[in-house]
Amino acid sequence: MTLYPRSKTDPSLHLLHQHGLPMNQVLNGSQAGWLSRLTMADEKSFFSELYLCIYELLPHARVDVLVQRGKSMQLYWTSVGAECDPPPQLQSLDDASVWLESDGYYDVLIQPLMALNEIYGWLIVAHGEQAYRPQHDMQPVLDMLSNALAWHLAYAERDRDAKQYESQIRRHEQNVQDAQTVVEAGRDIGKYLSAIVGCAQILQADMPNIDDSELDVLVDAGTDALFVLRRIRAYERERLSEFPMDETSIRLDHLLMESIRIVKPLCRVRTDVLINADIPVSVAEIVGHRNAIRSVLVSIFLTILEYMPFGGLMTVHVVDLPERAVIELVGESTSQLSMLSPEDQRFIAGYYQDMLRPYGGTLKVSTPNNGLSFRIGLPIAVIRERAVGA
Repeated sequence: MTLYPRSKTDPSLHLLHQHGLPMNQVLNGSQAGWLSRLTMADEKSFFSELYLCIYELLPHARVDVLVQRGKSMQLYWTSVGAECDPPPQLQSLDDASVWLESDGYYDVLIQPLMALNEIYGWLIVAHGEQAYRPQHDMQPVLDMLSNALAWHLAYAERDRDAKQYESQIRRHEQNVQDAQTVVEAGRDIGKYLSAIVGCAQILQADMPNIDDSELDVLVDAGTDALFVLRRIRAYERERLSEFPMDETSIRLDHLLMESIRIVKPLCRVRTDVLINADIPVSVAEIVGHRNAIRSVLVSIFLTILEYMPFGGLMTVHVVDLPERAVIELVGESTSQLSMLSPEDQRFIAGYYQDMLRPYGGTLKVSTPNNGLSFRIGLPIAVIRERAVGA
């Protein structure tokens, strides 16, 4: 996702000065001493401080984290204007804590946490020097967000050991302790999802006041949150399939579904942003109103989100040809996206072809750079007809 530098009036930056951290300072291994000045009474306070320090580094660097099933957590480091060594592979939460404390890499943020950070950061920046509106209590949400990084690191360790857990389950199907391990993990997931739900509810309440220029930040966050929700749900349902659906499992599943329901409208807004940003003037004149082309594309776009593997994002390009509008939806090249099987690709292609056939539409699927590209052709007459009814 895109990370935006924060305004220097951001109150969270003022909090950094309480710890003696200069503005625009890029931390690396040689500048880790300030970490010892942070409150380290417990894990929660550490990650709360960590969370507030995100803003300082955003203009300079980012970290993408990929959690692979049965493997260690891989961190991919991209540095701009800073000399930082690539982070090591972290095998456990303990490794991460030692690494953070010794080397000063406080910006170890998994993308879903980045997404939630974008939501909270946007709310803060949008209201200037003041904290978020008094009628909304952000502190509970911030408390939950401060634990999200710790949860993700622990989840990565559990993910790495998934095959071992499954092997134990198969050997000891009656082992209550193994079953309890899964149930306890579900409770941890619930804490993280509560943070997503809390943010999404606040955003929905404030949706009429969102400025278009800031909307892309907001919906990037919603989209990333949706991806991680679906990944967690698929993973947990697979794990829990080894056991009867007890009361805890049912509550977890309901919580996941409710979280997806709340976050999904943010992705629908993102669809508008992407389409409106890329429609050439000539196509915009034909449709007459942005809702017209949206009515043609939203169901297609959201269906792609349903089937797209976690870890990738979609961009939309609309090209105006004499008789047809060619809409290209391109998935970013990520290891998750490139793993989509040929069978899945054919299934998705067939689904869209059936959807487009009544409108005289065409579909071409390609895989550039290990990504996934859908080129959808719609007759201009169909778009014009939709525009009239918009």
